[in-house]
Amino acid sequence: MTTRKQSRPAIHNRVDEKLESIGLVRPEDEVGRFDSSYVAALVVNRWAIFAAYLVVTLTGLVPVHLAALIGSAGWFALTNIAATWAWLQRRRIPLYDNAYLFLDALTVTFVVLAVANLDFPIWLAYTLVISTCAAEQTSRYSLACTFGCAGVFIASAAVLSAAGWYEPMIGAVVVSALIMGFLGISLTITFDGNRRLRAYIRRMAVTDAMTGLANRRRLSDVLANPGDSGSPLAVIVMDVDNFKGYNDSFGHLAGDKLLIRLAESLRSHFPEAHTIARYGGDEFVVLLPCHSVSVAEARSACLITPDCPDAVPISIGIAVWPHDEATLDGALAAADDCLRDAKQAGKGRLATVTRS
Repeated sequence: MTTRKQSRPAIHNRVDEKLESIGLVRPEDEVGRFDSSYVAALVVNRWAIFAAYLVVTLTGLVPVHLAALIGSAGWFALTNIAATWAWLQRRRIPLYDNAYLFLDALTVTFVVLAVANLDFPIWLAYTLVISTCAAEQTSRYSLACTFGCAGVFIASAAVLSAAGWYEPMIGAVVVSALIMGFLGISLTITFDGNRRLRAYIRRMAVTDAMTGLANRRRLSDVLANPGDSGSPLAVIVMDVDNFKGYNDSFGHLAGDKLLIRLAESLRSHFPEAHTIARYGGDEFVVLLPCHSVSVAEARSACLITPDCPDAVPISIGIAVWPHDEATLDGALAAADDCLRDAKQAGKGRLATVTRS
């Protein structure tokens, strides 16, 4: 085992540029809430709808009793304030994300009751809630919202009839509710297919097709934004010794099988790894949570011992972030230098960074 003195300066961590260019699969992508500007546009649109409601009611285009207007507009404003607050948090609020569409359905219900006339097209806003839910939420959630909207629409008609404020046509109410249901089911099926396709494309964009490990694109994003790992990360870089000669002797298919075997070995040896990636042709990188380089050495050394099951001839370089380098980019570069030292020292070796 050889060591390499630390001499390179820390490389700046270009987090913002990489996060914008990498396109890492994020949980919020699955529900359509892609970024702050997207949510901001939704919030602005909500306040525009609220303003339009005030205009059509205060000008008398849609007659509303003053007390009913105050109640419905007040609830409308509260839901918009909640949406604005959630956007300003710049992070996901699970409780709000799971509830806001049902709150919007209640908003439409209060507006319908305030207007007390189903002949006005305000009740069509239920379809906006249904379509938004189908586009942003899971299929089960979308169907629940669809039938919830249809149910409260029928309930609104029943309340208006029982109160004597409006006598709805039963046939029109039933047909409208059926249209809501069929629209929601159709949109749920359509958007579910789109979500599956988008998830497949995103997965392919960050996965190495041959080994199933993370690819270089995914690794670059993790280096820029490792998240809260809870401990230092050892950057373990390795590649196969004499891989070109192996390909020349046994063929490229045999070489592929060798790389797949190494990938499976890495998964087996490092089950708690933060990330395991194929960095290049025969070069792999493991980001391993650990508290010292000695731990990383001990965990990696078994990969180059002769009695290792399914052993693949490799050389290894290790650096620990933030002990050896201030950034993960710098630790990767230092580990790569150590790998080169291990190769020059005779291959089948492990080299680490050491401080002078």
